[in-house]
Amino acid sequence: MEKFQQEKIKDFLKRLSKVIDEKRIRFFDQKEKNRKTLIKLGFNPQTALDELKRLKFEDYRKGPEPDDCGRPGNIWILKKEVKGINIYIKIKDNGNEAIWACISFHEDE
Repeated sequence: MEKFQQEKIKDFLKRLSKVIDEKRIRFFDQKEKNRKTLIKLGFNPQTALDELKRLKFEDYRKGPEPDDCGRPGNIWILKKEVKGINIYIKIKDNGNEAIWACISFHEDE
């Protein structure tokens, strides 16, 4: 991976942490897969967001990619082991001033 892409990923993770601190992220807990995973982990949406703040460069899998629904913003894919469960995470980055979204936080398939 080239240095430019590494810096882009690190910048994304810093911005994600800031967005969470500023409460500018929506967690999609109404999605069945996400809800089941939260229950399995004993988490609530805030606990899951706290876990997102601990994401590391090594958790990165893919992105940024355009939203496949054609909406503005970028999609980032990460995977992280939490309590022995591999978790698939999809974040919608809507820029520095907008609300972001944690679209997926569920057991990896």
